[in-house]
Amino acid sequence: MKIAQILKANTVLGICIALILYVANGIRINIADSHISSWSLTELLINYQGGFVRRGIFGELLFNTSNPIYFATLFQKFALLFALIGIIAILCFESSNISRVLFTATLIFAPGGIHDMKGGGNFPGGEWEYLDRKEIWFYCGIICFYFAVKFLNARPLILSISFSIISVLLILHHELFFVFTFLIYTALLLSKKFEFKSVQTLAAGIYYLLVSVTLFLVTSFSGNGVVAYIIWYSYQEKYSSFVTDFGAIGAIMWTISHSHSLATTIISNGSTLYYIYFVALSILFLLLYTVVTFKVRASFYLAILLNFGIFIGCLLISYVFLDVGRLISIYTIVTLLSLNVLRESLAKSEIQGDLRFNKQQPLGEVFQKNFIIMFLVSYLVFVTLITRVNHCCPQPNEIPLRGFLGLM
Repeated sequence: MKIAQILKANTVLGICIALILYVANGIRINIADSHISSWSLTELLINYQGGFVRRGIFGELLFNTSNPIYFATLFQKFALLFALIGIIAILCFESSNISRVLFTATLIFAPGGIHDMKGGGNFPGGEWEYLDRKEIWFYCGIICFYFAVKFLNARPLILSISFSIISVLLILHHELFFVFTFLIYTALLLSKKFEFKSVQTLAAGIYYLLVSVTLFLVTSFSGNGVVAYIIWYSYQEKYSSFVTDFGAIGAIMWTISHSHSLATTIISNGSTLYYIYFVALSILFLLLYTVVTFKVRASFYLAILLNFGIFIGCLLISYVFLDVGRLISIYTIVTLLSLNVLRESLAKSEIQGDLRFNKQQPLGEVFQKNFIIMFLVSYLVFVTLITRVNHCCPQPNEIPLRGFLGLM
């Protein structure tokens, strides 16, 4: 009888884990390969700006080993495996079956989710274009945040030190991580109750100083075009048998003004609607997940603030970011994992009596239903008004965006 009850209670969890493992078969294929994709190798080993910006601290260490190709592949496989195990572990700590279903659906099926990252091949294999690149380190970092909060929330000094170490290492690896780590840490800090003159405040100040200085260093010190070209040419000659895609290196002369120009072209040629369609679907998934996960009014508003902050951060980055689809991927999974970090922190703080919000006023059922209905209706209206548009750049044409206006 007990076995039957246990099986019944964990059926949804088992289905969700099985679904993640099934779709993540692409990760298994990547791990089984003798080398990771050429794109991943270029991002880990090539410093096409001639400085310390793009290769990052992990790439710098790998590049100076006796066999950088081997160790880059090993490190990337470890990151893929860590992310997969971490995502399943977080799923196991979800509080309800509906949140588990939405967590799985968002992670896999929302635009930018695991399945959407697949760049080629037949489902569920192929080359997982975004997941095996630098973004996987973003997700690993936030998963580390989740477990740091879970086990160190009662020790704010150690928690801040952990956040500082992870943030600095990943900002060195990719400066975009600054946006996400800053937002997550600030959201956690807002939920805490502490005195202004305290060790928590000192730890927070040190954290903000460290990550800000790190961001300044990695964005300020880089080489010129001549140095970049020398690196590019020597790398091509040395690793041409392993790396077939040199697209990343082709960006050595790319400037922020070029990115502004590309962003303006995308907007003026109408591709904005194309991308907004997919972003809107991700926003819908994430908002539904927020409603079913955060039941207390103050926590719900804090979660909305975190969601909105990450969205604005990605929106600002998109003005100088080359690959909008890749940014949608980052937004979707970073927000989902960040919401789980916040949820875990709020739960632990409530148990410890360290929560800033004294009145734990629950969200009313009517409010939740109206909130969900409002966003569902808004999304349906939006889809109805969207029509197929011309794209400035080659894009997949799998979903016909034909709506009411297209019939008029």
